[in-house]
Amino acid sequence: MKVWIVAAAGPEPTEHLKRTIENPVSYEEISQNITDPNDAEKVRQNLGDGPYYLWGAVPGKNNENNWETMEIGDICLFYVKGQIFKYWGKVQYKLRDKKLAKFLWGEDKEGKTWGLIYFIDYPREIKIPLKEFNIEHCYKLNFIPQGFSPINEESIKRIEAKCGSYMNFLKRYEVKTYDPYIEMLKEIYRDELQIALNELKRGKNIILYGPPGSGKTVLAKVLAEAYSRKNNGNGYIFYTVHSGTDFFDLVARIVPRTNNGTLYYEKEPRYLIRAINEKKVLILDEINRTQIDTALGVFFTYLEKEHRIKDVSSIKDIMQKETDLEIPEEELLEKLNFFRIIGTLNSYDKTFLFKLGDALRRRFLFIEITTTEEALNIIWENYKRFLETIGYQITSQEKYGAANTLFSIFKEINSIKELGIGILKDLLLFSQNFDNSKEAIEEAVANVLLPFFENDILFKKVEKVLQDLELEKAVRKLRVLNSAIQAFE
Repeated sequence: MKVWIVAAAGPEPTEHLKRTIENPVSYEEISQNITDPNDAEKVRQNLGDGPYYLWGAVPGKNNENNWETMEIGDICLFYVKGQIFKYWGKVQYKLRDKKLAKFLWGEDKEGKTWGLIYFIDYPREIKIPLKEFNIEHCYKLNFIPQGFSPINEESIKRIEAKCGSYMNFLKRYEVKTYDPYIEMLKEIYRDELQIALNELKRGKNIILYGPPGSGKTVLAKVLAEAYSRKNNGNGYIFYTVHSGTDFFDLVARIVPRTNNGTLYYEKEPRYLIRAINEKKVLILDEINRTQIDTALGVFFTYLEKEHRIKDVSSIKDIMQKETDLEIPEEELLEKLNFFRIIGTLNSYDKTFLFKLGDALRRRFLFIEITTTEEALNIIWENYKRFLETIGYQITSQEKYGAANTLFSIFKEINSIKELGIGILKDLLLFSQNFDNSKEAIEEAVANVLLPFFENDILFKKVEKVLQDLELEKAVRKLRVLNSAIQAFE
């Protein structure tokens, strides 16, 4: 593995940084502006449907040599304005294309463009001051990065000896992106996340289940990042399962291609094989929306870590047969040791809930993410902070009173049928569309809460709550939503 310094501190590179590192590029932009359409298909085959992060170098003797020696899995460090290294990422793919480069970045003053293109998995934000970087790498203190060049091997070995790996060194400088709502969810579900992380380390796959709006998907990503970070992984791959999901969506498929009018076929790794090969966690959102055991095919058996690590040779052969990927057994063993699946499941999704077979249930540990009384107590104890976190504007005492009333209503209805914290968030934010407090409360309840009680045998209990609060409009709407049930009373 090499580590490359990419200098992006000048005016042009700063603009390029915004264009293709801080903002990813869609597949449509690639396919419509690439010289050879077959190259676009190869990008999709190797990297999926996008979007993509990418960079380029102007052809020249040094850049040509460096680009040729750059390999998949190499690390790139982006040096930016302000004398800091701000991003790092791993090389995923290389492509020489003048036309695409010109579309993405234009031309320099000499009419040249950055046609030696390389794709980055995703840019992790870091903050390494240049002076500190120079000290750590034993460079001269007045060293200033220029162009595109490798860090010498001695410096890398020194850091690996000190930190265990070069990535561990970089992780010391990673900037933690802060989302106050996600941070609050992490506080509320601290115990559940810790248990899930412990079980992932033990070799288990996880399913987070609970009512709609409980934050399962967000927490699945938090959990995947935490597991990956602690085990030298590369993040996660996210896939939303749907009723048509099958082996060809999830594992591997054969796709038609054309080359100068000639039709041919290529094998394409999909989400599961990509996750294994790229050392990423696979997140399967709404995992119960298809016959997932059928969709996994032969990999169903290998969901259990014990089977995977004892059968590396067979998995190697299967992956090569299905996708033409050739991975040395020692490297594959490391990747299979790391591999985990985190699924999410909506426990109120009655249509699909019972499609999880017993064998599949045995291969996952189920952890409930729901709005317990304890969770609501945490929110209430920090209610002003919660309101600020979600963006609820407390412009008057009346508005604050309405927010308190909505919380009380949500808490009472949640005791009848548990709903997610995200529903409480939507309830409060929707109420801000109305100036009158009573109208705000009634409209929010009618339009946000009641749709979850359509043709629901619990609607009479909800009706009693609404009648006690004299929310007559909401009562009428609830009865309309449950007219089919009332017809049989």
